[in-house]
Amino acid sequence: MISDFADGFWRARAESTNASIRWTDATMLELDITMVESQLRGGDALLDLGCGTGDLFLPLLHRLGSVTAVDMIPEFLGRIPADPKITTVQSNVVEFSPSVPFDLAVMFGVVTHLSLEQETAAYRVLRTAAPAGTVIVKNQCGRDADVDVDRWSEAFASRYVGRYPHVSRQAARLAEVFGSVEVVPYPDAMNKWPDSLHVAFICH
Repeated sequence: MISDFADGFWRARAESTNASIRWTDATMLELDITMVESQLRGGDALLDLGCGTGDLFLPLLHRLGSVTAVDMIPEFLGRIPADPKITTVQSNVVEFSPSVPFDLAVMFGVVTHLSLEQETAAYRVLRTAAPAGTVIVKNQCGRDADVDVDRWSEAFASRYVGRYPHVSRQAARLAEVFGSVEVVPYPDAMNKWPDSLHVAFICH
């Protein structure tokens, strides 16, 4: 099951790394940060669901009022610098229960490691978290169909299992939860494989 693989995969990453866990290049991170920044108004309360080591929000901390950083791996949360604006929560994305509303909730690179049922459940968590705010979901998608990956990864030097939902199907599932969904493909230069592409979905 993909979620079982993801649990072991990320725990192994925690053991084999001691800083950031991102494997994409600086250009991809810059695009991700710019995507989040485009939806900020200043002083926002941000939820980062599946935050890893906080690479996405740390460069934007000066523009944020508060951050709730959620991840299932405690070692990743422990690498986030202590700051009065940041609250860390150990939880998987499906079981997290928001206790306050957020202006912006994001989930980047997480859907790849969720089952279809977990994906839908995570969208409901995001909707509950930002009932009057904005939600950004970003991940790799299949261009013409769902793409299931199970192969050796040179980037990780290990087996890699992932699920890249078809763009339109993922947008349709998001539309069942959110009133509007804007599909924003990333530049072609960021897409290494011909059958997939990186896409952000901006939801209200």
